[in-house]
Amino acid sequence: MPDHQHLHQALINLDGAPYPAYKDLARTYNFQNFQLTFTRFQPDPFASPSGLTLKIPHAISRFPDRLRRSPGQCVGLRDYLARCLAREADSLSHALGSGNSGRIQVA
Repeated sequence: MPDHQHLHQALINLDGAPYPAYKDLARTYNFQNFQLTFTRFQPDPFASPSGLTLKIPHAISRFPDRLRRSPGQCVGLRDYLARCLAREADSLSHALGSGNSGRIQVA
C-alpha cells in the first residue's frame, strides 16, 4: 500500500493538471497513525467536491470503550467527531477559482 510520501509526490506531479487526472490517486495511503482513502473525485470545478475516508485505529484514537458499547453511543461519538471535523474544515475552506474549487466540507 502506498504511503504518505507516495501521495505527496503524486500531488506534486499532478499540480496544475486537469481535474480528471486526479483519479490516479484513487487508492488508500498509509500514514503513521491513520489511513486515507480517496473515494470520489471532483470531475470539474462545478461538480460536488472529492470525497475521502480517514481511518484511525482504536489503539491510536484511544476513545474510551464506553463510547462504543451501544449503537446509540457509536452514533453520538460519530456525530461529535463529524461536528469537530466540520468546524475545522469550515475554518480551512475558501473559494479558489470557480465553482466548488477550494471547498472543504464534511458530508
